[in-house]
Amino acid sequence: MEKSKILIVDEYEINRAILSELFCREFDILEADSSSEALQLIAQPDIRLIFLDAQMANMGAQVFLNKIKEMGILKKTPVLLLVNSSMDEKVQNLLEDVWDVIYKPFHPGIIRRRVSRILESVQLENDTGALVQSQLSHMIQWMKNRELSDYMIIDVLSTVLEFRMHDSGGHVQRIRLLTCLLLQEI
Repeated sequence: MEKSKILIVDEYEINRAILSELFCREFDILEADSSSEALQLIAQPDIRLIFLDAQMANMGAQVFLNKIKEMGILKKTPVLLLVNSSMDEKVQNLLEDVWDVIYKPFHPGIIRRRVSRILESVQLENDTGALVQSQLSHMIQWMKNRELSDYMIIDVLSTVLEFRMHDSGGHVQRIRLLTCLLLQEI
């Protein structure tokens, strides 16, 4: 079975190597030393998480985040922002689009715990969304069946009335039509 992937976007090889070593047993690791290279890799399937250095040189982190937001990736793939110990105003502006901030130098235990919790949260959100969608589909189908069965009952009753009373079952059909029209107005 193929492993899920983590994308690490950082100019410094040492940072990519540290993060890669932390997660290489559980994930396939994709590395990029620039945002433009990361954009080429981002199309690969099953990327579960992105580590993004806040201080990228050629294409800044904000531009990268805007591009993956336009591609719809930001909605389904959490991004962890890698920052130096001090956060300036530029980094503050990035916080809206990321799940969490990881400070350098890295603390392996903290990073592993955060990643684990974030991925659990994303999985729970996905599972909940799928469950809600499934329940909604069942409810719509039940309502359609219920509506069909209500109409079938009215049709059977009108036929019985017509047969037993030697009267037109059309009367019951007209009542159904008028009831539907009244309900639409409510």
